[in-house]
Amino acid sequence: MSPPPLHVVVAFHPDDAAGRALAGHVRDVLDADPTLPGLYIPTSFLPEDGSGAPPWAHDVYGLGERVLVVALAGDAMADDDAVDPTRWPAWVATQVLRPAANGRTVPFQIEDGAWPLHADLRQRNFARAFAEPPEARAAWVADRVVIELLRFLASEPSDPVHAVAPAQLFLSHAKADLGDEGLPMRALIAHLNASHPVRSWVDSGQIPTGGDFGEAIHDAVRASTVVAVRTRSWAGRPWCREEVLAAKEHGRPLVVVEALTAHEYRAFPYLGNVPSVPWTGDAAAVVRLALVETLRSRHAALGLDRVKQPDDHLLTVAPEALTVAHLPAHTRVLYPDPALGDEERVRVERSGPVTVETPWLRLARRAPLSGLHVALSTSPPHDPQRWGTSPEHVQAAMTRIAHALILAGATLHYGGTLGPGSYTQAIVDFVRMHPVAGASAPERLVNHVGWPAPFAAPARRHLRDVVRWERHRRPAALDARLPQALKDLPDDAFQPVDSAWARYAWARGMTAMRRAQTAMVHARVVLGGPVGPVRKVARDGTIGQDWYKSRIPGVVEEVLCSIEATSPQPVFLLGGWGGAARLLVDERAGTDRPELSWAFQQGAPFAREMKDLYDEDGDWQDYDAVRAALRSPAARACVAQDATLASSADVDAVLEALIPALAAVPRRRT
Repeated sequence: MSPPPLHVVVAFHPDDAAGRALAGHVRDVLDADPTLPGLYIPTSFLPEDGSGAPPWAHDVYGLGERVLVVALAGDAMADDDAVDPTRWPAWVATQVLRPAANGRTVPFQIEDGAWPLHADLRQRNFARAFAEPPEARAAWVADRVVIELLRFLASEPSDPVHAVAPAQLFLSHAKADLGDEGLPMRALIAHLNASHPVRSWVDSGQIPTGGDFGEAIHDAVRASTVVAVRTRSWAGRPWCREEVLAAKEHGRPLVVVEALTAHEYRAFPYLGNVPSVPWTGDAAAVVRLALVETLRSRHAALGLDRVKQPDDHLLTVAPEALTVAHLPAHTRVLYPDPALGDEERVRVERSGPVTVETPWLRLARRAPLSGLHVALSTSPPHDPQRWGTSPEHVQAAMTRIAHALILAGATLHYGGTLGPGSYTQAIVDFVRMHPVAGASAPERLVNHVGWPAPFAAPARRHLRDVVRWERHRRPAALDARLPQALKDLPDDAFQPVDSAWARYAWARGMTAMRRAQTAMVHARVVLGGPVGPVRKVARDGTIGQDWYKSRIPGVVEEVLCSIEATSPQPVFLLGGWGGAARLLVDERAGTDRPELSWAFQQGAPFAREMKDLYDEDGDWQDYDAVRAALRSPAARACVAQDATLASSADVDAVLEALIPALAAVPRRRT
C-alpha cells in the first residue's frame, strides 16, 4: 500500500518536557479526538536513541505523500550546540530551509529564548506560542497546526504575509439574532475578525445590493464550512434551512452551535449527522470545531480517493437519507470509517436504494473473519520513544485495529485489567461508541482474567453488555506451595506484587491463563508490550518505573504459548509501535536484543528470588532457551513474515495486510 496521503511529524528536544507534552496534545487532536472520530491523521514523533541528538537518518518526508513537520523550539533545543552541524539547531534549520516537494516545516517558539535557534533562521517567522497564556498554549499550538495543515492541503504558502485564508466559515443564522438574542453571532464575528486567519461569510452584510439572494448563498456555501447557529429563531427561517440543505447536498463540512435558550416547537431534522457543540460563550471552541471538521473532511477525501473503485460515489461524512436520495438506484457509496450501525445502515440503503460501505467494511467483505477467534497481545511498550511513538499511540492503534477485526467478524480474546484508562476500557468505549454491523458485542469481545487478578462483580456488571468473561482459577499445583494468605485471596481483591512469593503466584496464575486462552483461539496479534521498565508519572509528578510482573515479559510468554501449543498458531507481529512486538520481529530476524537476557531482566523487582522458587520446581526457562524457542523452526513456521506488519505504524496499511492474512487462518474447533 502506498504511504498515507498526509503525515504529521512533531519534533522536540528529548530533554524538553513541555515540548513533549505539547506534542502529545497535537497528536491527540489530530489522531485521537473522540468528538470527531475519523480524523485519523497519522502523527508521529522523532525516534530517540538516548544520545539526545536529532535522528538525521530518519527520512521524515518518506512517511507520507504529504508531510508536515512541526518543530517545537524550546530552551533545551536553543541551548544545544548552535554551531555544531550535527545538533538540533542545524537539524531544524535544515528542515525549514529544505525545499521538499512533498513537505513543509512549521517552527514554533515555545519559550522566549528559542528564536532564531540558528543563524540561518533569522529571517524566518516562528509561531510565538510562548506569548500565549500557559493554560491556553496547548490549544493555541494545536489550532495553528490545524490551520497550517489546511494551508498545506490547499497548496497555500505558510507565510502569513502571502498566504490567503485556509478556510471560509459560512455563519448560518437568523437575522433576528443580531439583536438582543444575538450574543453567539456577535461573539463569533468578533472572534473571527480579531484572532483567526479565516474568512467569515455573513449573508446580512456580504450580498451586494440587488444581488440574487439564493445564488449568492449557494455560491458561498459551496466554498465554505457552514456553522449553523441554532437559536429559537433559526428553524423558522427558510433561508437558514436552505443553507443547511445546500451544505449537505454539496458535501460541505457542517457544524451546529446549540444556542437554544427555550423550547423549540419543531426541530429541523437535517441538523443531525454532524458535529455539534453547546454554546457556552466560548467562540474559540466553536471555531476550533469548525476548522477541525474542515480538516477532517479534506483529509477524508484524500483517504477515500486512495482506495476508491471507479464506480464509487464518495461522501466525506456518514451517509443519510438526504445525501443519498438524489443518487441513481444501486449506487455504491464509499464514506469514512467508523461505519454506521446496522439499524441505521439498513434504512439509509433502503432510501436510495444504494449500497453504503467504508474502507474497513469493504476490506471485511473481501476477507471475512467470521468464526475466527483472535488473541490480542497488547499493553504499553517499554521503549516508545525509540520508535517515535508513545503509549497513547499504541492505545489508539489497538482500539482501531480491534474495531476493524470485530467489524470483519472476528471474536477477540484479551487478557487485561479493568478501570479508567485501561486497554480493556479503551476497546469497550470504542465498541460502544461505534456499534459493529451484524455483531453481538458480548460474543465478540472475550476478556480473560487469570488468578490472582481481581474479578470484581461491579466491574463485570458495568461491562456485561460488551464483554464476555472467562475467569481462570488458581492452578491446583500451587495449593501445596503457596502461603495461606495468598490462597485465601477473595476474587475482588487485587494482590500487590510486593514479595517474591507474590510475584511467583502472579506469574504462575498468568501462565495458566495464557495457556488456557491459547487453547480457545486460532491466531494471535501482537502490538506493543513491555520488555523492560515502563516509565510512569504519578499524579504528584513523581516519575518512577513499573516492571511487568510475570515470569518473563507477558507478551513474549503469550507468543511462546502460541508457538508451543499442541496445534501451533499463526502469530502476527505489529512492530511499528515498538515494545515486545518489535523485539520479537528483531529476534526472528536474528538480531540479538539485549533486553532478552537474564542480565537485563534480573533487574525487575523480586526477579532473582522468583527464579529461585521456579528452580525449586525444576521448570525455570532460561532466556537462552526463550531465544532458541523464538528462533526455532516451529516459530518460523508460525510467525508471519511481512514487512508492513513488522515495521509500519500506519493503521490502514497494517489492516490491509493483516485482515487478508487472518482470513486465510484455518478455523479449527476451539
